[in-house]
Formats: sequence, C-alpha cells, structure tokens
Amino acid sequence: MLNDIISVETEDRGTHFIGSIVFVHEGTYSTSEVKELVIIDGQQRLTTINILYVALYRFAKENGNAQDAERLYNMFLTNQYVKKNPVN
Repeated sequence: MLNDIISVETEDRGTHFIGSIVFVHEGTYSTSEVKELVIIDGQQRLTTINILYVALYRFAKENGNAQDAERLYNMFLTNQYVKKNPVN
C-alpha cells in the first residue's frame, strides 16, 4: 500500500483507489452524539492507514517539524469534537 501511495506522487498519477470500506450504523450514540459504526469490510486498510499516520506524525515530531506533527495529530489521529465521558 505504501508503494502505491508513493507512486501517486512519483509517477504523477494524481489519485489512488485504496478500496471500499463497508460499514453499518448500529444506532448507538455516545454521549458526544457521534454515531458509532461497525466496519464490515476494510478493517485492515483502515488500520494500515492509521499506522501510516502515526509513523508520519512521529517522523515529523522527531525531526523538528512540530507544525506538521501537530497538523497530523489534530486532523487524522484524534477527533477533537468528541466529548469525553466523565470518569465515574
């Protein structure tokens, strides 16, 4: 997958289709009212993409690029809009 993503830039392809992700709404809501989804197909792709984001974040942070690290963290690694459940 990483080679395919890199080839988008190196081969000037412009886009890359990573495949479909199939999910269903379970009808449950968290306290933040963000609807939860059950992933039917695409779990491995989502996990791989998340691992790539973490690797890019750590690379940026360890190489003194705090602005890019913060952008990756805020845009792809956290959901700033989910309200945290209070600890009971």
